[in-house]
Amino acid sequence: MGRWEKRGDHYEWIAELWVDVAPVPAPTPMPAPPPPPAPRAETPPSPPQQGGPYLWIPGSYEWRNSAYVWVDGRWERPRNNERWVPGHWEMVNNQWQWLPGQWERTRRDRDGRGRGRDDDDRGRGRGGDRDDDRGKGRRND
Repeated sequence: MGRWEKRGDHYEWIAELWVDVAPVPAPTPMPAPPPPPAPRAETPPSPPQQGGPYLWIPGSYEWRNSAYVWVDGRWERPRNNERWVPGHWEMVNNQWQWLPGQWERTRRDRDGRGRGRDDDDRGRGRGGDRDDDRGKGRRND
């Protein structure tokens, strides 16, 4: 077996040897963690003095080394045109899975332009849909 490969102005036969290899064994499945404990009640410390405002990101349990470990909450600066979506535990295929918290663009900035436009309203009632007006009042001779 092999293939033809272009070398300059001509082709050369490149011989290849195909060898059957043993299949790679499937990884050993890890046991699913038990349901997570209820979140702890936290009393946030005072926010930092400078650079505010700040948003409190609540703590949560994470699965580490076969045990749930509490990770304390923290203060973060809010981000322009984004909102914090808290992490949570969710049952997926009969196993608990941690979906970490993340910053998510707000609906008013889905296009990423950061202008605060509501993308869903684009073209509605503001002359944005020009297809309806084409040809009106003009002769198409």
